[in-house]
Amino acid sequence: MKNNIITRKPLTLIGISSRTTNAAEMSGVGEIPKLWQRFYRDEIPAKIPGIVTPGEIIAAYTDFASDDIGPYTIIIGAAVEPGTQPPAGMVKHEVDGGHYLHVSTGRGKLAEIGVATWVKIWQNQPLRSERAFACDLEVYGAAAANPEDAEFDIYLGLKQ
Repeated sequence: MKNNIITRKPLTLIGISSRTTNAAEMSGVGEIPKLWQRFYRDEIPAKIPGIVTPGEIIAAYTDFASDDIGPYTIIIGAAVEPGTQPPAGMVKHEVDGGHYLHVSTGRGKLAEIGVATWVKIWQNQPLRSERAFACDLEVYGAAAANPEDAEFDIYLGLKQ
């Protein structure tokens, strides 16, 4: 797990969303797998207007009730041009710019590398005190195209 602090610019995200908790997700009754299934089944990427980087998918974790223990909203979609309006059934979310800790998952099976990396993040107590719990991002680009040999980036929002 390589990481470094970077400054990200604000972005506008359009996609589909659900509310969940990490406890629900780790118990196997969460919303995230169903949301990903819907994202691909309903061909959501093709319905998002004004995409900035074709082929890039972003998952945003936002609207935290408290921290990684409480409920939060996940939005799966794409970055779009500012001012773009969401189609019916989708949401729009403005992601603040600022300092983010960039964490690379390393290569492996897509279904495994994300969970393994998040578990390491959750177990890192010093990092916990630095996180803003405002918005965290997962960015899936070309390196995530093969689910059997993938890699993606996680950006953890930090206190300013």
